[in-house]
Amino acid sequence: MKINITKLVVSFTFLVSIKAMAQSILGWVDVTINADGKAKEIVLIQPSLSPEMAKPIETTISHWTFSPGVKNGKAVPRTTSLAILISLVSTENDSNIVVTKVSEGPRILSKTDTKCLSEEKAKGNQGDVSLKYTVNVDGTASDVSVKKSTANADLENCIINITKNTVFKADTLNGVPIQNKIERDFIVK
Repeated sequence: MKINITKLVVSFTFLVSIKAMAQSILGWVDVTINADGKAKEIVLIQPSLSPEMAKPIETTISHWTFSPGVKNGKAVPRTTSLAILISLVSTENDSNIVVTKVSEGPRILSKTDTKCLSEEKAKGNQGDVSLKYTVNVDGTASDVSVKKSTANADLENCIINITKNTVFKADTLNGVPIQNKIERDFIVK
């Protein structure tokens, strides 16, 4: 796993707040990645920080390069969740916030039968379905729900069932499997 480390010097006011929290804290961000591998949108999920404290972290992540999604052999935008470690590093003269990318979303090991998808396409059903779900430490998907959709209920249910029956390789943190929240868009034409 490649780990990116970037340092940012921030003002003393912000550092006082971080010192009060801890020397290092684990955080979660959702990142929307453009087809060029650059972060388009960064949402700090955890910990809850003031905008002044969140901004340097978002700025750091915006300079990282990611792997875009791939569809039909072409790079496409994607959204992923990242675990990050936010650390305060102090020296005699200054203090820095160090943001370390700990892990990036889970990977698909094997998909379930997608026969229902072919059947729905044959019926002329199409549309975009955006799902939210959790990948558990055992690689199963749970809490699968539709965030938004332009498809009919049959196509939505097909995509939900495919996701529920997909086997994932859970993301890890320091070698230990962790649970991860995912948002994924499915486009059926």
